[in-house]
Amino acid sequence: MDLFSLALGAVSIYGGLSALNRGLGHLSKGLGRTDAGGPRSQVVKRRKRNLTTLRQGPRMNTPNGSMRVTLKSVNNLDDRLEQIITNAEKGKFDPKVIAWTRAELSKKCRSGWNGEQWCVPEKNTEAEILAIFKALRRDVRYTSDISGADTYMHPRHTLGTGTADCDDFSSLGCAALMSVGIPCRFKVIQTTRSSTPDHIFIQAGTPKEGVKRWISLDASVPMPPGWEAPKNMVAKEWIYEV
Repeated sequence: MDLFSLALGAVSIYGGLSALNRGLGHLSKGLGRTDAGGPRSQVVKRRKRNLTTLRQGPRMNTPNGSMRVTLKSVNNLDDRLEQIITNAEKGKFDPKVIAWTRAELSKKCRSGWNGEQWCVPEKNTEAEILAIFKALRRDVRYTSDISGADTYMHPRHTLGTGTADCDDFSSLGCAALMSVGIPCRFKVIQTTRSSTPDHIFIQAGTPKEGVKRWISLDASVPMPPGWEAPKNMVAKEWIYEV
């Protein structure tokens, strides 16, 4: 299932503490996207909360590093977003996430008068956003949650396993963006076919200082930056600030 499901009183499993011009053309088209009608986004100010831990499993060494499964109680959408945002905030300081992000931005394409030229132009936030999004789609495969449970992985483990559903894509994507100073926020939608919120993706802010526009990045579908579900498919939507 390519959507995250919300079930009141459910428990969540938290895994672990631990062609550029063409692409920019897609990005510009995405930025110009407008849909008539549809719901207005409700902006949610985050209030930090402590989720109740029901059970904590032993730490195990795996091929992807040390991992632990923790069972937590979640009672509403805000609880779930608390865990997703917490993972993103931890991830932006994680050396593995930082190294992965900066490796994508520091590739060299050709030589010029200024020595080696960067594939991603310096001080070009939109080009950085595109590069990070392309890397996310390249290195992480969409994979559904454990049957009957929602799982929220630390971005380090999402990179390690190379798998994610929409909430894990969102935590890793936001962590990567924030690790190079790009503002990020989360957008949650409830589609018309659902009675509860059922999908999450991120939006990147540009420019870095004094954001003037937000670019939607939904890595759980094979669509370019700027794309999001059409408004006629959306019943409600929320924006969670970080």
